[in-house]
Amino acid sequence: MNYFSALVEQSLSRAKESTLSVLGITNPKLREHLQVQMQGKCGDEGSFLASPLFEHTFGWTQAEPEMKDLVDDKLLSSKVMSSLDKAKVTNNKGKVVENKYQFKSEYHPYTHQLASWETLLGEDVKSVVVTSGTGSGKTECFMVPVLEDLYREQQRKQEKLSGIRAIFLYPLNALINSQRERLHAWTEDFGGDIRFCLYNGNTENSEIKVRAKQSQVPNEILSRELMRREPAPILVTNGTMLEYMLVRNVDAPIINKSKAEQSLRWIILDEAHTYVGSQAAELSMQLRRVLQAFGVEAKNVRFVATSATIADEDAEAQLQNFLAELAGVSPNQVVVIGGKRAIPQLSFNIKNTLSLAQILAIEANKPDKAKDFDPDVSTKRFEALCQSEVAKTIRNKFVQSDKPIKLTDLVEYLQGRFPHDDFDQALVLKWVDLLTGTKSDNSSQAFLKVRAHFFQRMLNGLWSCIDPNCPTKDSTVLKDHWPFGNVYVAQRSRCDCTALVCEVGFCNDCNEPHLLAVEKNHAIAQRETNVSDEFPPVSG
Repeated sequence: MNYFSALVEQSLSRAKESTLSVLGITNPKLREHLQVQMQGKCGDEGSFLASPLFEHTFGWTQAEPEMKDLVDDKLLSSKVMSSLDKAKVTNNKGKVVENKYQFKSEYHPYTHQLASWETLLGEDVKSVVVTSGTGSGKTECFMVPVLEDLYREQQRKQEKLSGIRAIFLYPLNALINSQRERLHAWTEDFGGDIRFCLYNGNTENSEIKVRAKQSQVPNEILSRELMRREPAPILVTNGTMLEYMLVRNVDAPIINKSKAEQSLRWIILDEAHTYVGSQAAELSMQLRRVLQAFGVEAKNVRFVATSATIADEDAEAQLQNFLAELAGVSPNQVVVIGGKRAIPQLSFNIKNTLSLAQILAIEANKPDKAKDFDPDVSTKRFEALCQSEVAKTIRNKFVQSDKPIKLTDLVEYLQGRFPHDDFDQALVLKWVDLLTGTKSDNSSQAFLKVRAHFFQRMLNGLWSCIDPNCPTKDSTVLKDHWPFGNVYVAQRSRCDCTALVCEVGFCNDCNEPHLLAVEKNHAIAQRETNVSDEFPPVSG
């Protein structure tokens, strides 16, 4: 039960050891001094870790109907539902494997997913901004209705769809490639009738080179030549490749064959929060060129923008206007849909009789079978937390905050409410470990569910006070073992003793330290103050 505590300790220790090893510092006292600074508390000057950010990760609010009920309500087709519910799929090597993207018919979709499907599959053409946290199923918000829409068209025409209907626009190739398995799993049942193409710099140009592999995956177009001859209805690409497609003569067949049917009706902007400033302006102009090239009007296209940024009520209008201006549609045509956390309500009976150590000592439940043992499951420990004022305060602080919380801020918050307890970072991390590592039973969530964001700083050099008699050095191990003043791992212009601070350099031959400085009054010249055995004072 030392997950976050151990993670912080290991991160600091490994960063410290690797950095000192790379620096190759031979002075034992300097190494000791740097070790103290580098392994300081998170957020302290010299520490390799900034203050971690914590945010709670309780599940998202689920809708009442199950997925199979949506088939009965005619929102989804039974064929689309079965393609989502497949337990096994064939990978690109022809091997049958588990479908890790299975969306079971017994699942209750999240409320923001259902709201997105109902909006995007409605008779009126609407665009949607989906704002919800990481892991909340934002991809399903647009991919399910796109598949449903394409399947309905394919059923009406009773033929293979050719020509781009949906453009999935991603800012990074890594995000493009991450969709291959999901798209393959969900379109496999449609054979070659509903196809997709990942179109980026890695897409093979020659159809001949991928002919053998292409025969195994009729639902994915693997070459640019085939894409030009029979454009896939789903195009997954980035802004650069989309621009090439608009201007290159060799890609003209893709545009022309799609324009002939005026088939484009979906544009998906995933990770929309990455488009800011000039990037947003460039994207807006590009989207207008896309619409013109495909011969469609913005009002007839469903735009979907997703973002992991959670929007409050005040930000809804801003997001609405953001997509409207980006896509060139009326704000009235844009709907903002946000995900909401489903936070379990606990019954607190505050007695505050047990300390942290006493609660930690409470044993886990003993299951009937040894293989079912889970050290996190402890009914008595969970009940003890429900009686603890500290546990209640920490949990409420997380669930009532709509933003991540810094570890340093949490420490300060608890110190103010429990002045008699010595809350430092180590103690707070132990409490977080305890709260996140305690469940009342196997089927319940932990007392608190959080994730942490760690930020590790890089060491850009060493800096030292130029005064060998620096009083700040007297309280460190450098006092009688270092020729200059106090040493710092973060750049600064003045020491705490007010003397100048210069960068520390080391001789390539003997590894002796010296200070680097530049004279600015007259001619620019670099000064290097070398160290002798007698440790003379630094000269001007």
